Amino acid sequence: MSVAALSPSWLGFSSAKETIFKFAAVWPSGGYYTSPETKSELEGLKLENHHLRHQVELLKAQVDLEKLVGEEAELLKRFVHDDAYAKRRKAEIFRLIDLYTPAVIGKVIFRETASWSSSFWINLGEKTNQDLGKTVVAKNSPVVAGTSLLGIIEYVGEYRSRVRLITDATIAPSVRILRGSQQKHVVAQQAKKLIEMLECFEEMDYPVKKELKELYQKLSPSGFTEYLAKGELRGIRSSLFRGRHALLQGVGFNYDFEDEEGAAQDLKSTIPLVKKGDILVTTGMDGIFPAGLRAGQVAKVFPLSEGATAYELEAISLIENFDNISCVTVLPPMNLSQ
Repeated sequence: MSVAALSPSWLGFSSAKETIFKFAAVWPSGGYYTSPETKSELEGLKLENHHLRHQVELLKAQVDLEKLVGEEAELLKRFVHDDAYAKRRKAEIFRLIDLYTPAVIGKVIFRETASWSSSFWINLGEKTNQDLGKTVVAKNSPVVAGTSLLGIIEYVGEYRSRVRLITDATIAPSVRILRGSQQKHVVAQQAKKLIEMLECFEEMDYPVKKELKELYQKLSPSGFTEYLAKGELRGIRSSLFRGRHALLQGVGFNYDFEDEEGAAQDLKSTIPLVKKGDILVTTGMDGIFPAGLRAGQVAKVFPLSEGATAYELEAISLIENFDNISCVTVLPPMNLSQ
C-alpha cells in the first residue's frame, strides 16, 4: 500500500527528470546526459552539414574552373597583331581552353600521413567516365589546381583513383623558364585574392586596399613573355609526413638548342637564363604533362660549378594550400586530348 501510494509521485519525478535531461542536452556546457533521440538528431545535423560543405566546395571549384576558362579566352583580346609570337600565344590559349573544357572536378577523400607528400586518393574513377560518356579519368591524366600542376593519376578504380604528386621523387615533368608578362599575371592573381579577402571586412577601411587595387591594374598582363632555359623538376623532400612547403628540385636547365621561341644561348649570356622569381611551366616534351601548366616558381638558383653544363635550382609550387587541398581538377590524358 505504501509503494502504491508513492507511485503517482514517482511518475511525476520521472517526467520532471526527463524534462531536465532534455534541457541539459542542448545546454552549452558538457558533461550532461543526452537522450538517444537528441543524439540521433545531432548526428543527422552533423552529417547534413558535412554534405553541404562538400557541395559548396565542389561548386566553388566549378565556378573557379569556369572563371579560368573565361580568363584564358579574355587573353586572346591582347594579341591583336598577327606576327609569329602572337600566333604561338593564341595557339597556346586555344590548346588550354580545349584541355579544360572536358575537365572534371573531384574531391580528395584520403591522404595517408605516411605518404603525405607522395600521393592521395580522389572520388573519381571508371564510374565517372561512364556517367560522362567519355574518358577523362585515366592513367596519366594530369591533376591540377587552377592552371597549376598538382600531379598525375597512376591508378584508376571503379569509384576512386590514386594521384601521384609532383613532390614525389618519381615524377619529373619537363618545364621551361618564363619571365615577363607571365610573372605579372601570377602576382596580379595573388593581389586579386588578397583584395577579395579584404573586401569581406567592409567595416574596416584599409588604405592598403586602394594600393592593392592600383597595383592590380598595373600588373595586368602586358608586353612579351621571354621563354628561356628548359629542364626537369623533381620532388626533393621525403614522402613521409607533411612539410611546410611543396619544394621541388630543378635539374638540367640550359638553352643549348634553338627552338621556335629563339636562338640557343650560352649559360653565361647577357640575359640570365634562370633567375629567382621566374615562372616554370610544362613544355609537353615529356609526353605526359600538356604544355602550358604552371609547375612552380624559382625560389633559389645554385651557382654554376666548374665545368657545369646546366643550372640547378629549387622551386616552390604556386598552389597555396598544397598540403591541405580538398578539391582538384582532372584533365584528360595527352593521348586522348591530342
